Amino acid sequence: MERAARWWNWHLDVIAAALQACRRGEITRLITNVPPRSLKSVAANAFAGFLLGHDPSAKIICVSYAQDLTNTHASGCCKILMSPFYRDLFPHTRLSSHRQSEFMTR
Repeated sequence: MERAARWWNWHLDVIAAALQACRRGEITRLITNVPPRSLKSVAANAFAGFLLGHDPSAKIICVSYAQDLTNTHASGCCKILMSPFYRDLFPHTRLSSHRQSEFMTR
């Protein structure tokens, strides 16, 4: 825990709370504005995987200012969905198709 405390900051708690509000339907559109390298993309990728694990039919749109970055984020989320850890945790969520920046679950 000591190691995690070095990089943890209050903004991550705020991002997590906002993402949970999205999951509950209290927030339907969310824009996260924090400086680069603040873990916002990591949180968004993990959150998309979390939502799809609980509801494979969920529709999620994640956008970015550049196509290359969008492709990187989509690839990161796909890696989460294909990981052995994720497959053990959510055995009913599987990737059915994957294009460069778009994918579907089944």
